[in-house]
Amino acid sequence: MGTKGKEKYMATVTVEGEQFKTYPQTYNTQLEAEEALAQIIVKKLGILSGSDGSAVQETQDTGLYADRVVQLIGERHNGVWSTQIEKQYQDKYEEKLPSLWFQEVEAINRIRVDCPIPGSGRYIVFPGSQARAEGTPDPTPVSLSQVQPPVLPFPEDDLWDVFITYVRSTTHLSLRLIGEEFSEKFEDLSSNMDLHYYDKEAIPRVGQPEVGKIYAAQVSSDWHRVKVVEVRGIDCTCWFLDHGDEDSVPVEDLREIAPKFLDLPPQAITVKLAGLEDYEYSETIIQHLNSFLLGKSLVAKVENRKSLGDHNPKSGKSGTGPRMVLFDTSSEDVDVNLNQKLIELLVSQDSQSKLPLAGAEEITVFVSYIAKNGDIFVQKESSTFTMIEKMIVEQGPEAMKSAPATNFQSGHLYLAKYSEDGSLYRAEVLDQTKAEEGKVEVFFVDYGNSSAVSKAEIWELSTISEIMSELPRQALKCRLTGVPPSGHYWSDQATKALRDQVPENQPVILKVTGGPTDCPNVEIHLPNSNDGSINFDLSTEFDIFPLSPTEKIGEQNNNMNGNSSPTPPSSLAQLSIDPSSPPANGSAPTSPSSPLLSQDLASLKTLLAPVIPPEGQYFDINVTFAVSPSSFVVQPYNEGHKLELLMTELNSFYTVEEHLQEVSCSDLNEGEYFAARHTDGFWYRVRVTKVIDSDHAAVRYVDYGDLTMVSVTDLQPLWGQFRNLPYQAINAKLANVLPVQGDWKPEDTIWFNNRVSDKQFVSLIKVVDGGSEPVIELVLIDTSHPNEDKFIDQELVQDERAVPAQSQ
Repeated sequence: MGTKGKEKYMATVTVEGEQFKTYPQTYNTQLEAEEALAQIIVKKLGILSGSDGSAVQETQDTGLYADRVVQLIGERHNGVWSTQIEKQYQDKYEEKLPSLWFQEVEAINRIRVDCPIPGSGRYIVFPGSQARAEGTPDPTPVSLSQVQPPVLPFPEDDLWDVFITYVRSTTHLSLRLIGEEFSEKFEDLSSNMDLHYYDKEAIPRVGQPEVGKIYAAQVSSDWHRVKVVEVRGIDCTCWFLDHGDEDSVPVEDLREIAPKFLDLPPQAITVKLAGLEDYEYSETIIQHLNSFLLGKSLVAKVENRKSLGDHNPKSGKSGTGPRMVLFDTSSEDVDVNLNQKLIELLVSQDSQSKLPLAGAEEITVFVSYIAKNGDIFVQKESSTFTMIEKMIVEQGPEAMKSAPATNFQSGHLYLAKYSEDGSLYRAEVLDQTKAEEGKVEVFFVDYGNSSAVSKAEIWELSTISEIMSELPRQALKCRLTGVPPSGHYWSDQATKALRDQVPENQPVILKVTGGPTDCPNVEIHLPNSNDGSINFDLSTEFDIFPLSPTEKIGEQNNNMNGNSSPTPPSSLAQLSIDPSSPPANGSAPTSPSSPLLSQDLASLKTLLAPVIPPEGQYFDINVTFAVSPSSFVVQPYNEGHKLELLMTELNSFYTVEEHLQEVSCSDLNEGEYFAARHTDGFWYRVRVTKVIDSDHAAVRYVDYGDLTMVSVTDLQPLWGQFRNLPYQAINAKLANVLPVQGDWKPEDTIWFNNRVSDKQFVSLIKVVDGGSEPVIELVLIDTSHPNEDKFIDQELVQDERAVPAQSQ
């Protein structure tokens, strides 16, 4: 992905069955590469060496020179320059180190390497956290701190040349800066990585990827810098530092990244499209984004350049990135404003903003106007509305200098001045019967109210922008479910009662319950209230809703019969409980602003381990994912309905904004449990395995077994009502078999993953290794076939992928 740098040359030749090559070193011309290869052959074969045999040999055994380097570093914890190690090595062992020795030794976790001056090519070598004597077995790899690349400086001006690398939504585009200062450096990085990892199989594979660590990853034929954000079996989810997207990469395609490839800052910048934030996940707009932007070189005008700062922030928090207008400058005649073109295409397909369908998600709205017949007009929280107001405020004064509009057309939008506040608004002309008096009746389409306006104070909207008349109308008409009560009608008193509860600047939560799409029935309630819906409050106030004429006659007849009880609420739906109410046990916080205290978390009970049957008993399980026959994760099948119920309650609770608390890095400790929002938008129970930095943590999904990296902003305290069910993910290994040659081949792990992942089995427990995180050794039995049970361990042996355990 991406263009490559200048052409480089390497040379390879075979002499008497032995291959010699200049890899990984490259040269600018073919002649230079051939001369360098000749020198290598001369040195290695001892040709033309002095009579005393003084040609210095190069140590080829990685394990051998790694042991020697560790001995030379000793206890010098402040580090040693790599050039000094090379000289000491040659003096002591009369051999020299390979050109990239420090990368190979760091890759097997024997040393740590730092580049104090990025781009200088000079490295300091530090002792690893574990050292071993020459000839002893390799230690278990340990987690080492990794030198992070520097941050990317932003250009000083507000016009940037950019290349669009990834499109997710209007608020999440990724791009690279291009031009003399940026393009050549990135192209050199790409070509040098391809050359460095050219002989992929000669470079040690990554055993167990660490969440939060940067690696080199091969995708198709290209190599990229990636950060691991989640590990799931034989695959891991990686963030591409120079492209700005996430993708799944097989673990076998990862390699330890050479320190020199961390000198260049991550090139991807995540940006928003100015004026299009309201259409963040519109399928229509996504299609247009891919067509207009992806893979193209454009010019970007950064609207918020002054508030951005000097560097691309490391944190992915929303609101910190550039907000841009993109221009296509490929035409010689005119520069095309792509933001404006996208808006025009979008509104041509959807000229009306709409409320959700019945039963869909709740939304936050403002009640802008209450009509005399009980119709209410609401405005959704929308950046489109903000954009409309901004354009009118900024360009309205200039528009009023033009001639007023004439020949008013039905359905056409105009710019009209409202007499009560003297401000300009978008309006539709409703009635021209008073035209002779110099006034017309208009409807303000973004607020819902009507007014008589002087013809001299109405202008064409095109004086501001050609697209202003195409933008969706922001005032959405609806009616309150069950209000007024059956047999009653709306009144001025009802309007006052509703406005007392819901002032114009008071946001309310709205849910559509039914009715026609152009005026649906809705239920509303205040965001931070547990008192139930406003509908119910109003429906019980019979004195503010007069009886209709037919009901008055019925009431008189009832009074004559001694029955004077008022009409009851029309349905039991009016008695529904506010879904935002916290559970009755009081474990949830009472206020979104209450501080998150360490003792609050410490006082919560821990999650218990699941109940595992004794050895020799059968255990119905579900396999969530598999790394290999020696490492996979299972869930108790019989607990599935409890987990499903828990997930429903968990997501119902944490999707209510009033229940969310501010969590910072200081609140996190390894081993503590939290609720985490995954990239799929759902909440899960997790355990913190490592605090990576001030903005990110590595976590394990305790009910599914995955490892991933999450932003601290996506973590919430896991309250007591969600800690009753034991964690469901159990580490497991397959009994009765061993790999044929000491370790599972990649093709064997892929076969096993496809055979068992996301499937149900009857298992026979052979061994239970207890502890805080138990590991069970079991036999997997596939009982889905009508005629026979199939044993997974036997299938592995029959396919010669494994051997019976007792045979080794």
